[in-house]
Amino acid sequence: MPSHAAAALAYGPGLSRAVDEGVAAYIALWCEREGPLGAGWHTPLAVHARVRRRAIATQLDQIERALPAIELAVGAAPPAAMWTDPGAQASYVAAEAFADELAAALGGTPRPGAFADAVRALADRVDRAAAAAFVRCSSR
Repeated sequence: MPSHAAAALAYGPGLSRAVDEGVAAYIALWCEREGPLGAGWHTPLAVHARVRRRAIATQLDQIERALPAIELAVGAAPPAAMWTDPGAQASYVAAEAFADELAAALGGTPRPGAFADAVRALADRVDRAAAAAFVRCSSR
């Protein structure tokens, strides 16, 4: 996807999933806007798509967090990603919030270089928070 490529170009290797998905969600916001940056992308359905994406991610995150404690429905199995990629849904929930942050920080017409600066700042903040959480958990 071009949006993931934009994230990689702005930050380089090692970008967290949540920030990468946040950049993708931010770029999807341009589909909601008419004007030069949204030219050719704008669709009135984009706003509804974002609301739906956020609602689905929130529901799946709640399910994923409860997986060890819930019983599976008869004959149904959760998607393999819930077992092989734990925390993925929480990343998508965070990504939508990150997209909103990027949109607020960058405004309607970002200056040259502002996108890359904002992605690096967001990624650094998330990395610091993750490192602090790791230290708290490992010192228990």
